[in-house]
Amino acid sequence: LALFSENGQTIRPDDTPSLNHLKKKLDSIAVDSLTAKNELVRYADVIIGWNILQHFYPYFEVVEADWERVLRQSLVHASSDQSPDEFLETLKRMLVPLKDGHALVVPPVDVDQYARFPFTLRWVEEKLIITEVHASAEGKSCFQKGDVISSINESPAEQWIREKKKLISGSPQWKTASALRRLVYGLGETYTFELSRSGQNLTCTVTQQSDINIKFEQPGPVEELQDDIYYVDLRNASMKTIRKKVDTLAAAEGVIFDVRGIPNGNHDVLRHLSDDTLRSPRWMIPQIIYPDRVDIAGHDTSGRWTLEPKPPRFTGKSVFLSNKRTISYGESVMGIVEHYELGEIIGETTAGANGNVASYGLPGEYKIRWTGMKVLKHDYAQHHLVGIQPTIAVEPTIEDVREGRDSYIEKAIEVIHSSIEN
Repeated sequence: LALFSENGQTIRPDDTPSLNHLKKKLDSIAVDSLTAKNELVRYADVIIGWNILQHFYPYFEVVEADWERVLRQSLVHASSDQSPDEFLETLKRMLVPLKDGHALVVPPVDVDQYARFPFTLRWVEEKLIITEVHASAEGKSCFQKGDVISSINESPAEQWIREKKKLISGSPQWKTASALRRLVYGLGETYTFELSRSGQNLTCTVTQQSDINIKFEQPGPVEELQDDIYYVDLRNASMKTIRKKVDTLAAAEGVIFDVRGIPNGNHDVLRHLSDDTLRSPRWMIPQIIYPDRVDIAGHDTSGRWTLEPKPPRFTGKSVFLSNKRTISYGESVMGIVEHYELGEIIGETTAGANGNVASYGLPGEYKIRWTGMKVLKHDYAQHHLVGIQPTIAVEPTIEDVREGRDSYIEKAIEVIHSSIEN
């Protein structure tokens, strides 16, 4: 690419305003006016955000979005939005056709406002179930573990979830997981739930609490579940913690690795599971030179992991747990497990969104995020929206939830016992 110049300066007409003129115009803008209440700011955010994705999003050939139409629709919505909340929905809606689990709009909000409900939720048997209740709320609240939520703020729960999913980008499985998370987490909102419990219908009004670090009872981070069968929660266990137990784990009959979420920087444990050198999935950063992703100048693949074998070698049966919340780094780990067949994969299909996240700040203090790196499986097959498939599918039941049973771990123990017997 050539930028023509003369006497050390780019060529431009004599009457073109100078750079200093531009800087003065920018400095004259009242920062307080750069909010979504300003129609021009809304147009600018749509145009800037749309263009960045037009030139740098690496998965258009996979998602087949009518991106030109998305621009027109987003500008129309921006012209009629009456509040920052309405415009936030416009930006979210613009990202949905990307089908990108990393795609997100971060609004101008004080992080200290974040709050959550003291329970977790899961979509089980086509119903919305409270799966865990924090100790601080047990026996003191109108909700219990195993309650079925039939309506949310007077809307049927299924309809409420369906409407939320319309503003979430990603695979179908990720949209469901994300919709549930967005119900649990918020800015201190109050919701009224209609609950079903043992044949009774109850009304329960709950306000999100400011403590976002609620911990629920679960095994781990490294724990012996049965004789010589160990559980390693890769979502929480640090590599330092795992190393302290590595000799015990290496000699165990079986080890269950929990990747139902994002690991805690501990993929090095995979080096103990194979005698071969392991490589991560194919990470490819597009080298963009021209607009509209034309004539991409190759991909930077230099960041790919190379994991050499490391003693001690785990000799027992390895089993991995995954679900629709397994995304990004979790899928890098599970991609290695899948390709090198390091163990059974028990649970659900992962989110299907891997690759480093890129972000950009827009006027009005909004920020958009998206997947900036293209990721392919080891054999160059598509990962985006496909994810990692379980070798043994597991779906919990309402009865499992009410009885406090983890059907994933139960199936993993069963698999390990079967391998011991054989």
